[in-house]
Amino acid sequence: MIKKCCISTLLSVGIWFFANPLFAQLNIPDSSGFAGYATVLPGYIVGTTSQFAEGAPALGEISDQKVNSIFERPGQKSTGMLGAGGEINYTFGKSRTQLFLGNRFEDLLRLDVVFGVGIRQELKDSSIIALSLLYTPTRLKVWSDPYIENQERRRTALAFPGMRFRWGRMFGSELEITATARFYRLDDENSGDWLVTQNRLDVDELGKLDRNGIGYRLQALYLFSFGKHNFLPAFRYRIDNHDGKAIANQGYLTKFTYLYRTKRIILDINAGYGQVWAQEENPIYQSTLESNRYVFGLTAIAPVKLFKSSVLSLMFYSEYYSENANIDFYDSSFGVVSLGVIWKTLRI
Repeated sequence: MIKKCCISTLLSVGIWFFANPLFAQLNIPDSSGFAGYATVLPGYIVGTTSQFAEGAPALGEISDQKVNSIFERPGQKSTGMLGAGGEINYTFGKSRTQLFLGNRFEDLLRLDVVFGVGIRQELKDSSIIALSLLYTPTRLKVWSDPYIENQERRRTALAFPGMRFRWGRMFGSELEITATARFYRLDDENSGDWLVTQNRLDVDELGKLDRNGIGYRLQALYLFSFGKHNFLPAFRYRIDNHDGKAIANQGYLTKFTYLYRTKRIILDINAGYGQVWAQEENPIYQSTLESNRYVFGLTAIAPVKLFKSSVLSLMFYSEYYSENANIDFYDSSFGVVSLGVIWKTLRI
């Protein structure tokens, strides 16, 4: 996972999953038993960010440890990546209940290394509700104080556990609603300390830069299916209640996905646009942060059936995300290219 001004940049990128016949995680089998999937996605990341330092799935640093000026756009860095994840679940066929442990496929494609443990339940109208607790098995590293010039910045760990509620096929339709809450907890939050020592920031203003807090996401999407051609508009609204009011923000992302599906190939093309605005003026820049966000993605999956009990697929995944802010230091962008494999068991 990767990040920018508010700890949630990559959490906002979002891409594709809904109604994918390869995974069909919204379908609960009729019979009891175990099932699941696993995937490995090696690839390459090119990133520009002011705050994220390193962490899975990136294999190396994704931003410079030393910056010349906090009034300039951060430099670009690149590194390899290795995304890996999956899910194992057990279905109680008679009660239409499913217990699961693992990560959602769309989280993995967002480069969000989050795992969940939870329960899914099919209702009488064939809709499915799911509730899960989220945790990050690997700790991300961000800069403890990003606002340091011409000196090496120190890393600190970020954890962001949370919970998620999902309601799919609502009232027998193709509408899906997802609500997520994530808690941002930094081991050492020292944003602005160096500027105070340089008499460039008042100590009373440090609290406005605090990145700890809680973030909320509400997403609605609907699948329009016309045989091989599928269209998926989605809307996501976000509120990041960081303790620092200059960092706290809200915004939206609208996205449109075209999904072409046959037995031989699944092709996903998507594009999105959104805006984000902070609550208060940033004391360093004497300006309230605002930004425009753009995302473009292409995914191709070719399933290859090997055995009656499993499906192996090759997947090419690429995505470009850009955030253009009115404060140059908060600009960010990420380009990802990956070629991997997905294994899904039909039943164990």
